[in-house]
Amino acid sequence: MGLLLLLLHVVAATTSALGSFSAVHTNGKPGTRRGLLGDGDESQRWMIKNPRKLCTGCAPVYRTPEEGVTAQSVSAGDMEDPAWVVVLYKREECRPEELCSEGEAVGSGRFNSVCYERYHATLNGMALRMNETNLAAFLQAARGCVQEVWQDGTLSVSMSQRSPPWGLDRIDQRSLPLSDSYTYTSDGTGVHAYVFDTGILGSHDEFRYLDGRPGSRVQQTYSGFQSSDTTDCHGHGTHVAATLGGLTHGVAKNVTLHAVRILDCQGNAQYSRVIKAFDDIAENHLSPAVAVLSLGGEPYTALDVAAQGLVDAGISVSVAAGNDNRDACMQSPARVDAVLTVAATSASDSIYPDSNYGECVDIFAPGVNILSASHSSNSGTRYMTGTS
Repeated sequence: MGLLLLLLHVVAATTSALGSFSAVHTNGKPGTRRGLLGDGDESQRWMIKNPRKLCTGCAPVYRTPEEGVTAQSVSAGDMEDPAWVVVLYKREECRPEELCSEGEAVGSGRFNSVCYERYHATLNGMALRMNETNLAAFLQAARGCVQEVWQDGTLSVSMSQRSPPWGLDRIDQRSLPLSDSYTYTSDGTGVHAYVFDTGILGSHDEFRYLDGRPGSRVQQTYSGFQSSDTTDCHGHGTHVAATLGGLTHGVAKNVTLHAVRILDCQGNAQYSRVIKAFDDIAENHLSPAVAVLSLGGEPYTALDVAAQGLVDAGISVSVAAGNDNRDACMQSPARVDAVLTVAATSASDSIYPDSNYGECVDIFAPGVNILSASHSSNSGTRYMTGTS
């Protein structure tokens, strides 16, 4: 799944130093932007690959609830309230701590209890939970600091299975027929690959060291959940990680793999959780670094900005084009110009029918019926298909 893309990124990172989901929003329309407040004129520091298709229908003003979304009557901070991702201008007076902390918060700290994520490295902002009446009050109190407000949503895994292993054979040659061999000049030694996914089964045989020494090349780096455990309880993350760095099935057979678990056992994650993970890794990663993002959905500026932030932090970022058979320029963060967006092909070099396409696709790579590690046991394998 995206094998050639991963190889190019690992080799590039080594030289310089020395998968997919679809969005399902739980409230409102996908990618709903609730407002654009503030008197600043800062230009956004991220670029999209097709600016003509940026957030169709989004209005640069605070709007009343969309059809099907009604203001909640519960108090601010109630778990039944909708969640919001707030992007702030990068000003000293607009730090999340200033707007959320007790004693320093706008409105004498009355919004402190609802700010559950704070972002610094990839974007300046936070995630908060409150009803729309209180959101309007918050935006008014923070006027001059708020650049954009997006309703939070859910990311879900999208995949299929089966077929023979062939991807490694395909990526070391320009043309068919296959040569029945995989030849490589770099094994990823010294490179840190951050896999943003459902976690990794680090005890799998695929993740042993190339030189045979004991231990695993998988590090439990980040968990977006209360538990710090990054073990895979879904399967997608282990498959992607072994496709990237497995001893048998992987492109870079000695790369250090970092499990960044942001999707749950059903393959779902809130946008705010994903952005928080981007923020943490941008601030705390080891170099040289690559990031594999099997994430995507409707145009969502906050996610785009956070992905750009990973690139700005010096991380080479690979993004799945998506498996919706549509223009990838209508997908975040695949549309971000600075990331490498990959679509999928079959063993005959045909485009995978469900793969996204268009001007925002940078490269096509093997993605149909890819054999890699399974999370079911330390020696298990499985076939999967997609642009991840």
